Amino acid sequence: MPLLYGLSRQYLVEFGLTALVTTTVSCLVKSRWRTDLGITCLLGGVCGLGLMMKVTFPLYVFLPISFASIQSLKPPAGGTHPARCMPSPLMWSLAFSLPLALIALPWYASNCSKTLDHALKTSFSPM
Repeated sequence: MPLLYGLSRQYLVEFGLTALVTTTVSCLVKSRWRTDLGITCLLGGVCGLGLMMKVTFPLYVFLPISFASIQSLKPPAGGTHPARCMPSPLMWSLAFSLPLALIALPWYASNCSKTLDHALKTSFSPM
């Protein structure tokens, strides 16, 4: 908590990134492991904003999204048939990727090579 309090008092990317990662995990839990398309659409929007905030955003949410994907493959408890409560993988993929692409793709389409070049130059020292 003291770290988040300190980050909220200064203009740093990490505070907003922490908020977006937390929102992503919250959307994953709220969507009941990919069964609610509205929350999945919101999840795509939040991931798009995270990509706009920092290129390394997928590294922070890779494990929670992987866990949610694995959990969605298991049949739900309570005896309900999985086909009745789960949307098709195509619908889930569209609901997730459409907002993500609408937010992040216009900027990354023209700046992806510059961004990756800058990230590699500043991350690794020359040998």
